[in-house]
This record gives sequence, structure tokens and C-alpha cells, in this order.
Amino acid sequence: MRKLFDFIRDIKDDERIPLQNRLMLGGLLIYLLTPVDIIPDWIPILGWIDDAFVTIIVLDYIFNSADTELILEHYPWNKRGFRSMKNYVSRMSWMVPPTVKRILFRQAERYALESASKKKDTNEIAGGL
Repeated sequence: MRKLFDFIRDIKDDERIPLQNRLMLGGLLIYLLTPVDIIPDWIPILGWIDDAFVTIIVLDYIFNSADTELILEHYPWNKRGFRSMKNYVSRMSWMVPPTVKRILFRQAERYALESASKKKDTNEIAGGL
């Protein structure tokens, strides 16, 4: 589990990876760690299915929008495992309706734009001092 946290932290800190992608991974981590889920985790099997779907949605987006080589630089496990996970996520992503993906990705894009705008405003204020 420690490797997973280090992997996500490294991705989060790498500014070569688009902010939207970093927000998606951060959101995934928060979703997986908090007890608040679409279906509570204490419900056997069903409670884990929503976590699996959210993970598949986010990883599918990341694998198809980010530079895979940048992500691979931070990947702490073996490279063959990375490619296997990428293939698995690609095969499983058909189960998630395209509308759900669009809504989620649109939200992430909006948050990324807002965050970038706030960062730009803060830098302009700091530069004027």
C-alpha cells in the first residue's frame, strides 16, 4: 500500500503531467480512502464494486490522456505489470457508460481550470509585491 501512496504522490508532484490528470488521481485516492461511497464498503461484494468502477474510469482516463511514459517513470512496480494493468483497465472500461465518463471528466477539467486560474492570480499578486 505504501508504494501506491508514493506513486500517487509522485504523480501529483510532477508538473509535466496535466493538472486535470493529477486531480483525477487525487480524487481517486480520496474516494478510495474515505468511507463515503456510492455503495458503502460494509455491504459484501457490492460495496467494492463501486470502488472498482471508479478506479477503472479514472485509470482509463489517465492511460488514454496522459503521456504513458511519464506515468511509467513513477510506477514503482515492474513495467510488465504496468502494461498488464493498462490492458486490463482498457478491456474493463466498456462497462462504464460513456455519459458517466463525460460527466466525471468534464468536472475534473472544470476544477483544473479553476485551480490553474487561482494559481495564476496568486502568482500575479505575489509578483506585484
